[in-house]
Amino acid sequence: MPTDFNHEVNKIIILISKAKGNSNIEKVIINCIKELIENGVDDESILHFLKSVSDFINSAIKNKKEVFNLSSYKYAKDFLNTLLEMPYCRHWIKTIKS
Repeated sequence: MPTDFNHEVNKIIILISKAKGNSNIEKVIINCIKELIENGVDDESILHFLKSVSDFINSAIKNKKEVFNLSSYKYAKDFLNTLLEMPYCRHWIKTIKS
C-alpha cells in the first residue's frame, strides 16, 4: 500500500507542534522517519517527505500561520535541514534508539 505523504506531513506537523523541548522534536521526526523505513519507503521518497515537511514549516514561519510555538518550528526546521544535508541519513536514523 503506497504511503500517503500528505497524511504523513500533516501528522508530523501536529506532533511537532505538540512536542515539548528540542529533544522531543527530534524524537518525533526520527520516529516518523523510522516508521517510513519500516513501511519500506525508499530513500528518495523519505528525502522528499523531509523536504515537504521543511517547506511547510518554512512557509508557516514566514506567514506566522498555524504556529503554536514558533521556536519549536524553527528548531524542527533546522533539524530537518541538517538531516537533508547528511549523506546516509536513513542509515544513521536506523541506529538511533528512541
